[in-house]
Formats: sequence, structure tokens, C-alpha cells
Amino acid sequence: ETIQALQHKLIDSYEVVMVTEVDELVVPVPQRGTLGDYLDHFDEEWVNCLGYELLHLKDSEPGLDLSRPILSQRHHWFPNTAYDKAALTMTPMTWRVGFHGRADYHYNLEPDLRLIHLHRMDYEICLARHRLRRGRAWDQRDQDEKWSLHNQITETESFERWFYEDSCFEGFAINLEEIPPTWQDVF
Repeated sequence: ETIQALQHKLIDSYEVVMVTEVDELVVPVPQRGTLGDYLDHFDEEWVNCLGYELLHLKDSEPGLDLSRPILSQRHHWFPNTAYDKAALTMTPMTWRVGFHGRADYHYNLEPDLRLIHLHRMDYEICLARHRLRRGRAWDQRDQDEKWSLHNQITETESFERWFYEDSCFEGFAINLEEIPPTWQDVF
């Protein structure tokens, strides 16, 4: 509700507002240029990005070197429609929990805009983040509603199963795709 109220306030002063979580990047397909290039021609009330999640294959890829572009170090991602978020808008938005969609369930899919979720970009970084989150006090409503409980998985076998097999959304399987070479220098 706090983010939603801020988005409504920002719409009063800016033409376009983008709302993402800290581990999400919104980028156009490389053929469309930069996000700035994309926004120069943006004229929709709002759009849903196509959601993808990076996945670190630790047995064949080294740990992430944060001084280098991320996509040049990762070779696979998977589409996850739960991340087809209505992140870019020119109008006040009302979202469902987690910003995973509009409250009215309307979609305006934009095939040239990706929301790339980085939660699984590196196995060890993700595990360390889960260990940190496991130690914090969780809101009772989060526990009752089972929101983001995957952030508390830290036991080795359970974490590995979650990391490689559980998309966090019922009905959404992890079906890996190779990241096209044109994306390697995007970020």
C-alpha cells in the first residue's frame, strides 16, 4: 500500500513511473535500444513486462563476479509469467500482493519489454541472502498467508531443490532457455 501510494503521488509529477522490486530489472529487447530509447516512444497507459528469471547453474558456471556484466556470466533463464508485472505506467495503479499483477487482473503484455528477476542469479549469494532473511522477524500475516516463505529456506538439500526445481508459483515449472547472445552486454 505504501509503494502504491507513492506511485500515485509520483504520477502527479512525472509522465511515466516504473515500480520494481530491488532484485528486478526492466529492460527492452536489445533491438529496441536502451530503456531511455524505449521510453522516448512509450505511449501506453501501462504495460506488463514479460517475466524471466536468471538461473545460476553452479556446476557449469562460476560464482558471479559483480565487477562484470551479469548476463555475460549467465547462460540460462526461464520464463515465469508470475513476473509479467505491470511495472511501467502513465496512470495510477492498484496491484495485487507482491506487484505480480493489477488488482483488476487486466493485462497489456509488451513483448519487447522484459522484467528480469535476479533472485537466483548466483547460488551462494542467494543462499547467503536467505540465511540473513531467515534470522529476521517475519510479520505474522506473511507467515499466515505463506508469502515469500521461500526466503527462509536455508537447509542445503531443501535450498538446492527450491533453487533448481521450485518456481515459487503453483503451475509454473522451471523450463530453462538459453539466453540469446544479443543479451550478453545488456547489463
